This record gives sequence, C-alpha cells and structure tokens, in this order.
Amino acid sequence: MPASCAGKVAVVTGGSRGIGRATALRLAHEGADVALVARDIDGERLGRSLAGTIEEVRATGRRALPIAADLTDGSIRRASIIEQVEAELGPVDILVNNAAMSVFKDVVDWNLDKVRAMQEVNVLAPWELCAAVVPGMVARGSGWIVNISTGVAEPDRARPGGAAYGGTKAMLDQMTRCLALEVAGTGVVANVVSPQGASLTEFVGQLVDRGALDAELTEPVEAMAEAVVVLATAPADVNGLVVRDLQLLAELGRAVHDVTGVVVLDGYAASDLATRIRDMGESPANSRDLRGAWGSSWGGAPEAVTP
Repeated sequence: MPASCAGKVAVVTGGSRGIGRATALRLAHEGADVALVARDIDGERLGRSLAGTIEEVRATGRRALPIAADLTDGSIRRASIIEQVEAELGPVDILVNNAAMSVFKDVVDWNLDKVRAMQEVNVLAPWELCAAVVPGMVARGSGWIVNISTGVAEPDRARPGGAAYGGTKAMLDQMTRCLALEVAGTGVVANVVSPQGASLTEFVGQLVDRGALDAELTEPVEAMAEAVVVLATAPADVNGLVVRDLQLLAELGRAVHDVTGVVVLDGYAASDLATRIRDMGESPANSRDLRGAWGSSWGGAPEAVTP
C-alpha cells in the first residue's frame, strides 16, 4: 500500500499499548512522524511501555516523540502538548484521541473523584487537544481529528454499570459532531470510530483469559488502527461520522492489515467482514455486564474496554 500519511505529523494519546500502540505503528508505516502521549515514558504495564512503542516507531524510520502527561489531571495545560509537538516535529496534521479510562460500576457505587478523573481523560483532554490543533489546521486548510469512542455510548446500548464510561464517551461523540459542523468547509475533518467488538488489547486479553469476556466478541487492535488510517486520510467531505470500525471498513471494501499495512490479517479480508460483524452482534437485551470484571484489586485506570 502507498504511504498515505507521508510527510504528516500525528499525535496519538494513550500510545503505550493496545489501540494507541497499533495506531502509532500503522501511521508510522504509512509515513507519518508520531508524537505519543502517556502517563509516563518508562513505566511498564502489561508488558509494554511508551518507551517501547517509541523504539518501534523509530525502527520504521520515522521520527517519534514521547510526551509524559497524565490526562486525568485537570490542572495541567494540555495545549502545551501540542506546542511541544509543533516545536519538535512540526505542525500537527493528525490528532488521535485514544487515551481513555473505562470502569463499569453502579451509579451508587462510584467515588466522584474517579468520575471526575474519567471526565478529564475521556472528555476534557480530547476537547482541549482539539481546541489546540484546530486553529492551525484551519489556517493551513487541512487536518484530521479522530476520536476513539465505544458502542456503550450509544443510547440503545445502555447497560448496568455503564453510566460513567458510556456517558463520557457520548459527550465525546456529540462534541465531535458539533466540531465537524464548525470546521465544515475549511479542509479540517473530525470523526469518531469505535470498535465493533471489544478491542483485544493486552488488558482485554486478561479479561478473556479470566472468562470475563468471550473471545468471540473481540477483534484485533489492528482493526481500529486500519479504521483510524482511513479517517486520518479521509477527504474533506467525510466529516462528523460516528462509526464502528468493521462497518466502516466493510462499506469501503477494505481489509484489516497488520501494523505494517502490508499483510491482511487471517479472517479479516474485506469479504470476511460482514460475517465478523454478524458474529459480534449483541442485542441490547444481552449486553455484557462488565461490572467487577477487574476484580477487587483494581486501583487505577485500566485500558478502555470498548465493546
């Protein structure tokens, strides 16, 4: 495949592992220089670190910039992230808001400090980063914003325990729709993509191993990376979408490739996607209940489980 992002600068939040790592590597293989944001650079969790992803991006021959920032912290000035990227890599062409906090608990069981932290990382951080990149993108006449969401944000996918996660992501979806209207005609586009199934991050793999999630309802992280590349190279009239990754790819007749963009994943050719979508179908009546999936030892913000 041609290098569809050649010469572009991309920012990916939550870049240590999972969807963020896969997206960063795919963008790099597509020719982009990539800035990666995570809570810390060297800290390892679930066998991966931001430093490790940076090394993998640089191995593609592209520039990579690590930025340590806790996006749950509302006291930080997140626009400074964009300023640092533009000082070191150049103007930002692509912003992928992937970092997320996801926990399922009943409304009465929530600690409000945790709810506020979820609002900070799922809504306010993407909002502030969008606000920081849009003026420059508009001035240059082009730019791509891709926000990562979840099916739990959809009104008919409400489920016990999903108020905080689904609610914050619903706000992100609506913010993106409105932003798309505001930048219409400028060459800047803003879209949302969610996994069709639970994206098989390192953390979700643990849920599958523990029997908390059915492996048949998961999808490879490369599916989201493929969809992000589609939206990060979309024409200016593809604006304001809120879509699932496999549905988007199926509509375009596009297969899911590995992070190099060369090898089609087994079972994810374009002709396979309709079956995959059907097999992952989940009616509101039997939505998975992930309350307590992390166990009693949970003490931090796990990666987003985005069914």
